[in-house]
Amino acid sequence: MTTDIIVGFPGETASDFEETISLLAEVQYDGVFAFKYSPRPNTPAISMADSIPDEDKSARLEALLDHQREIQRLNYSRHIGEESEVMVEGHNPARGQVIGRTSQNKTLNFTTKQPILPATGNYVKVRVTSSFPNSLVGEAV
Repeated sequence: MTTDIIVGFPGETASDFEETISLLAEVQYDGVFAFKYSPRPNTPAISMADSIPDEDKSARLEALLDHQREIQRLNYSRHIGEESEVMVEGHNPARGQVIGRTSQNKTLNFTTKQPILPATGNYVKVRVTSSFPNSLVGEAV
């Protein structure tokens, strides 16, 4: 599950921001797309005073992304040792890896000992061997 979060929306208090951080910990999102608020034409917020200094918006965004990165690092590491059916999306010749996605839409890059790489759209059983905050790494089984 993913979400989009805007930090520094007009009127956002430090307490509001802390509640957002608390929500991250409670929900444990697989991914977060986060941005600093900026006025956009033809939106109701365009007429609101942009009361949050840009330095505060930047600090809040950095803090939010740091929290989320740690959540993802822990959650993705829990998959190490698991086997997943992965749909092939492509190949990365530079790394010698096949690029794929799990049924939970997580990127899982893997290697295979087969002389012919699996075609895009095929499904391959993969054992997860390591993780990063935004992806998994494995070996075809």
